[in-house]
Amino acid sequence: PVPSGTITVTFPIANATIYSIDGTAYSPNNVFTNVAPGTYNVTINNGSCISPATVVTLNPITPLVLSLSASPNPISAGNAVSLEVTGSRSFGVTSWLPLANFTNQSATTQNIVVNTQQTFTVTGKTTDDCADTAQVLVTLKTVEDLYIPNTFTPDNNGLNDVFRVYGTSIDRLELTIWNQWGEKIFTTKDKNEGWNGTSKGKPQPTGVYVYVAKVTLLSGKEVMKKGMLNLVR
Repeated sequence: PVPSGTITVTFPIANATIYSIDGTAYSPNNVFTNVAPGTYNVTINNGSCISPATVVTLNPITPLVLSLSASPNPISAGNAVSLEVTGSRSFGVTSWLPLANFTNQSATTQNIVVNTQQTFTVTGKTTDDCADTAQVLVTLKTVEDLYIPNTFTPDNNGLNDVFRVYGTSIDRLELTIWNQWGEKIFTTKDKNEGWNGTSKGKPQPTGVYVYVAKVTLLSGKEVMKKGMLNLVR
């Protein structure tokens, strides 16, 4: 939108006084709003005489345009991203969002540890109350450091006793295991939980089992892994 202003005309004798701007019809309203920048002739009519035109100039206001950058972007989960806001003219920062991420609400630079994809927002204002808001979406690098072993030995010796899905980039996990007869014997939605080789409290025999792992990465990407698992006692 084109910046606009207001012209207010004051006259010591208010009764029966009417006002005109640039030859428009006279009006008792002495406030002209939504006036674009430029030069205007203002005249006053008090019923007995019309004043000489008074030249009024409205100077244009340069709008504030903010830009918010993030570096690095995309970023690996768990690392810090540097946010910096710049403007088309001098300004002060009035707020950062999400509020919980920023203890310093007036800084022009921020360093934030990012664990999930997130949008950050900054608002600034000039001394003449021109304001603007800028946003940046910080995305995560797609890391698929998934490791799923094909053999485990649940013999309670503290070594390789539990079958689980490994990876630092896992956000959510649904793991299901079937035996060789197609019976579902284990399922979990806890990414930190694995199968200890039992079903309903009973140790399962040595053999080949089938697993399906539905993984949602921290980047939001969904991955499905299927395979065979050897249980060795």
